[in-house]
Amino acid sequence: GGGCRAGFFTAVSETKAPRPLTIKCFAVLCVAAAFISLMRGLLDPFMAQGTLWGYTGVMLGEDEVIVALFSLFTIALIPIFWIYRMASRAARWVVVSFALFSLWLYIRNPAYIPAALLHDPMELAAPLLKIMSIALLFTPSANAYFRHWKGGADAEEMAQ
Repeated sequence: GGGCRAGFFTAVSETKAPRPLTIKCFAVLCVAAAFISLMRGLLDPFMAQGTLWGYTGVMLGEDEVIVALFSLFTIALIPIFWIYRMASRAARWVVVSFALFSLWLYIRNPAYIPAALLHDPMELAAPLLKIMSIALLFTPSANAYFRHWKGGADAEEMAQ
């Protein structure tokens, strides 16, 4: 055999459960939201620089902004992978908490939403996709998918 399967990864393995349509749609919507955020930042690095400065209080150079954008994109993909491939309940709550935090940034300044719609409607595309994807994580078939990993649901329940 090639390699040691010690530590954390011995307890985590890929689920063989069939993935319901809601989980597949969740993954597509999340990847789309992350990709939109990445592309918006790459197409307008000065806007991304201002946004990252607003989040962190650190002014990044153009190269650092690009590295940060790709880092954020990669970080967004990790819990999506864990949900899709391993039916991770913890990753579901990580996704929910990240999405709620990003939505809070919009909610704390409600005047920003109409301005964003007028200036750049794509600004709101990623948050809307996040809301839809989170809703999909709590459908009956998604709940059954997460239970199936623990042995509590059957395939008929997940197909609903």
